[in-house]
Formats: sequence, structure tokens, C-alpha cells
Amino acid sequence: MTLSEKFKEYCKPNLNSKVREIDDEIYIIEDFFIDPIKSSNFLKSLDRWDCDDLANSTKSGMECFLPFWSSTYLMSDILKKNNFFVISDDKCIINMHYYQMKKRHDSYLSSNGTFDMPHHDHISKNNNMEAYVLIVNLNEFDIRTNFWQFNDKKKMDNYDYINFSSNFIEKNKNKNIFDVKMPKEIKICNEVNYKFNEAIIYNSSLLHNASVIKDYTKDDPRVTLNYHFYTEYENKSNSKFTYL
Repeated sequence: MTLSEKFKEYCKPNLNSKVREIDDEIYIIEDFFIDPIKSSNFLKSLDRWDCDDLANSTKSGMECFLPFWSSTYLMSDILKKNNFFVISDDKCIINMHYYQMKKRHDSYLSSNGTFDMPHHDHISKNNNMEAYVLIVNLNEFDIRTNFWQFNDKKKMDNYDYINFSSNFIEKNKNKNIFDVKMPKEIKICNEVNYKFNEAIIYNSSLLHNASVIKDYTKDDPRVTLNYHFYTEYENKSNSKFTYL
């Protein structure tokens, strides 16, 4: 079989998967793949790149990009069935994180298990698109994504947090990272665990970070399938998951 044929054979999405709501902007899809062991083994066997090979790296850890058509194959029917209408999306990526990996731009906003400030991937605006992230757990153990509040606000709709975090990083840049404390303006509000073959979906304007623990090593990292997509804001009220 060709690589494409293997992908379609081993990574069949489960259109009978169940969805549960964590809150208005966070959902869990259960039983994402029909055969999770085959899917996980195949995806984890693909060649991976180090993301931090250049000093100016924009990402941390390791990754493997899948072809654009794989996003449609894996996600389209599941999202349509649950009333999410994608108007734009990115490639699916296999992400691999491990403890004390190099931080993105040496920034506190990049997760490696030492001192990890949360970040957001999008700014929500009423006249713009809403952006979402879908992450499938490919590990045969539970993993966690943390969600945070900045000044009691969960969803970022302006640049206040970016400015605040930039100032905080600059102020603490000469400190040992293990001596830095989370500022009082930032508080954790939800810790969402998801099992092997479960996927989390959340609005990427939410402050969040990956939980990276000492058990995750470069040889045995936290491995996820990540997918970013966008919906029109005006259609968002009609883009809620229906329960299967």
C-alpha cells in the first residue's frame, strides 16, 4: 500500500462518536478513531521534525505535517454532523511535547513543564471569524489541557493579555525560570483531562496551555493530532454541537 492508502486504512474517523459539553466553548469527542491502536501507531510512526532547530524557532517540541486532504478526510464529516461549519482551516499536525523541551522564542508562553504561562491563538471579534482547535489524544494514557482567566476574563477579545505577558516576560527575563511565579492576574479556571482516542475542541481565544509533565520525554513524548479551523462569527450561534 502507498502511504496515502495506509493512512485511509488505519485512520478511519468514527462517525458514531459521542460528544459531551464541558462548557459553552469546550467539548470532548469520545472514540474519535474506529481503531485507535492502529491509528495511533501509524501516526506516531511517521517521520518527525524538531521544531527548535533554529534559534528563532516559532514552535516547541517535534511535529509532523499531514497533507491538506487529510483534514477533510478526518474532520469534515464529524464536524458537519455536529453542526460546525468550517469556512477555513489549516493542515493537521502531529505534535510531540516533552518536559524541558526548548521554549518557543525562550518565552514563558510556551509549554514545557517548567514555568508555563497560558497563551491564546486568536482574538475573538464580533465582526470576525471564530477560531477553534481540535486535539486528539494519541497516547494510551490521559492527558490534560489547562484553561485560565486573565483579570477574571476567559476569552481574549483584545490585545491586553499580549501586552501584559510581554511586559511580564521582559521584567523576569533574567530570573531562573524555576523561581518565576504566576502573576496574580492569571488564575487557572479549568483542567480538562481527556483519554486515549478522545478529542478536545475549544475556542482558541480562550487562554490555555498543555500540561507537560516529567514523564514526557523526547523518546516518549505527549503526542497529539492537532487541527485548527474557523467559523463565521454570525453563524456561531448555529454552530454548537448536537449530541449523537
